[in-house]
Amino acid sequence: MTNQPTVSNALGRLRGQFDDPLFQRAEKGVAPTPFAESLIFPIRQALSILRDTLSMNRDFDLANAVRTFRLAMNDFTVVGLIPDLLNQITRRASGVKLYVIGHEVMPPIDALLAGEADVALDSFMKEVPGVDFIPLHIPQGVIVARRGHPILQGEISKQQFSELGHVVLRQDSRMRAHAEAILLSQGVTRRIICEVSNCIMIPSLITTTDLIAVLPAPFARNAARHYDLQVLPLPFQSSGPRLQIATLSDKTTDPGIQWLRLQLHQAASQNASEENWLSTA
Repeated sequence: MTNQPTVSNALGRLRGQFDDPLFQRAEKGVAPTPFAESLIFPIRQALSILRDTLSMNRDFDLANAVRTFRLAMNDFTVVGLIPDLLNQITRRASGVKLYVIGHEVMPPIDALLAGEADVALDSFMKEVPGVDFIPLHIPQGVIVARRGHPILQGEISKQQFSELGHVVLRQDSRMRAHAEAILLSQGVTRRIICEVSNCIMIPSLITTTDLIAVLPAPFARNAARHYDLQVLPLPFQSSGPRLQIATLSDKTTDPGIQWLRLQLHQAASQNASEENWLSTA
């Protein structure tokens, strides 16, 4: 453990080098100065590069690797892609761990750029110089409702879709605008009754009410296994945004990152073939 004099001496040298106090008195203890705040992002990036460089192997050996992979993902994608990866790690590796950063913490692309994640998986990711993208699929949307729903039994009409109450996941303005534009183009609307911050809340709300929700097919299939839900096809044609894997370009030669991206791509292809939700485009 580093003792107090050592920390004080190191802090004193940094203050002299940067000609800044670095910390200042605040209402509750101390707080970083504006200059110190400006150092946080580049230092995190530098530490991330150093950490990944030290953990690289010429060939990634899953059985003997000791490494934590940090994935930033939207909530729906976690359920669709992570289980197979976890099962493989459990069977073959004792030193590999996953750290999943949810969308409620920060958008996946922001987590990647901030050095908080090794890989980001999401839709609507902005193209940024220095980031490598792998296109995956366009998830197929389906409707979920409780099995004893008083109106829906195996199918739903456009009119029912518009009249019934919906549970939705809170989304940023771009995703919400995209969804509403698709609905309007099909002559339907959503009567949103409940908006939640985490997709895990949706199945339990659906199974105890007469509300419905539009969900990605793999997530809906998984939810139906654990809740008393019926899964219905949409009463109109819909094409959602394409899911992508994003990695910093200077990390693409890392054998561990290459292995991780391959596993995620294979998991997406497998789910897509089972649910027929992989785009042929």
